[in-house]
Amino acid sequence: MKPMQDPTKLIFAPIDDAENNLQERTAQGVSAGVKEVIGVFLRYTEGAYAVNYGNSSIGLFTNLPEMLDKAVISRVQGRFKIDGARTENDFLDQDYIWWKKFEKTIRDFVNMQNPRKLSIFKRSRSYKKYGRNS
Repeated sequence: MKPMQDPTKLIFAPIDDAENNLQERTAQGVSAGVKEVIGVFLRYTEGAYAVNYGNSSIGLFTNLPEMLDKAVISRVQGRFKIDGARTENDFLDQDYIWWKKFEKTIRDFVNMQNPRKLSIFKRSRSYKKYGRNS
């Protein structure tokens, strides 16, 4: 957390599977380590050490938001859902990303053929124009 106090830098600190390290402290079986991590998190986000505002952002990612500590949740300023694949084409696009790295390293590991007439990322192409500089 200390590097997040550097006022000369803009820092994004993603925490994936946040429920593992920022679990509700009152839940049964929570380790001392989790409690210590939460203590540091709270001090550096709104406590005595939180002196530089606006130079950092922490992203908490979790599939189980109900498991996060209440004090941690109180520091969350925005929340949004990121849905996974919904349609058949979305799943095929997702699988293409996942499996292509195996295909490059371990030939025939997946041993699947793409469906005929499959256009990978067909729906995503319409969004490309939003990422271009005008």
